[in-house]
Amino acid sequence: MMNQNRESDRRLRQLKYNLPLLIAAAIGAVLLVVFFFYDPSYSDAKEAKRLFESGQYEQSLVLAEAVYEKNAYNMMAHTVIEQAKRAIKYERYIKNAREYKEQIGQISAAADVDALKIKLILETAIYEYAKLGGAGYMTPKSLVKEADEYNGEFTALYKELFEKPNR
Repeated sequence: MMNQNRESDRRLRQLKYNLPLLIAAAIGAVLLVVFFFYDPSYSDAKEAKRLFESGQYEQSLVLAEAVYEKNAYNMMAHTVIEQAKRAIKYERYIKNAREYKEQIGQISAAADVDALKIKLILETAIYEYAKLGGAGYMTPKSLVKEADEYNGEFTALYKELFEKPNR
């Protein structure tokens, strides 16, 4: 019984000493949350993220860069910048891939097929895909899938037309 009283007294003293620390930590957490939700740079960063998620990568990049210029500690803005740049690269590759595919179709339909031109276009497309450097965790899966499909088509066509089988 005596040990129980000592133990409860010790716990009470410990709580009395730690209570101000707990209160200070709670106040600090509340202030951080309030700062995050009401600081203009964070609300703008959230808007940039929303633009990114809706597929407006250029606008997202512009807004996130403006936010990051004002507040270099805004990691959300930094993340949006990096991911928007990557998504824009994927969009650019897909746009170019569509043009390359069209050019290959036009060259193939001509009476005198220019194999060297087709080879250069395919090599360019395959090289541009390799330069993408891989998708980030936020890169839209639809962009990654479409780029992968184009690259697969170009690689298969290149192998079919220009690589000799080992026999």
